Amino acid sequence: MDAFLFSIAPNDLENLMLDAYSMEDIEHAPNLQQQIDLGKLWPVLDQVLSQHSSASLSLHDLIYAEYPISEHPKLKPVARYNPAVHVMELTQALEQISTEDLQKYCRQHRPTSDVAQLLGDNTAELDQAELTLLLTQLKSFYRNAMQQNHAVISLIAENLRPKRLI
Repeated sequence: MDAFLFSIAPNDLENLMLDAYSMEDIEHAPNLQQQIDLGKLWPVLDQVLSQHSSASLSLHDLIYAEYPISEHPKLKPVARYNPAVHVMELTQALEQISTEDLQKYCRQHRPTSDVAQLLGDNTAELDQAELTLLLTQLKSFYRNAMQQNHAVISLIAENLRPKRLI
């Protein structure tokens, strides 16, 4: 599964919600402002974020978003959004999660295969570095969206990422 987030002005989101009938309509909407590809490790990051949720705020919404963009059967399960006010709440909570929290999670869930250690498998270190970068990028993305008073659209589906550049 691929996951992308887009920021968009609230009025443009309303128009998109009325006009979108497919994933392509959303991906190629002319008024999308900023985008982030959450890479292959976004489910792990979602687990880390979800551990920091409170009774009043689910950080799961940072990636999956809270509301469906449309009731259309093709869009409802894959295209969701966070309104600007929720983006502000999520951003404030996200800022409280440190790279140390992420590193602690990685240490607790690190594969302990003796074979991997003997072979010098550094996959865990690379994944941790990628997760740290992803957390930093997610913070920056949400911070920018909040500063511009934008909503955030989440697209999560198979084959969103191009297979080849050419």
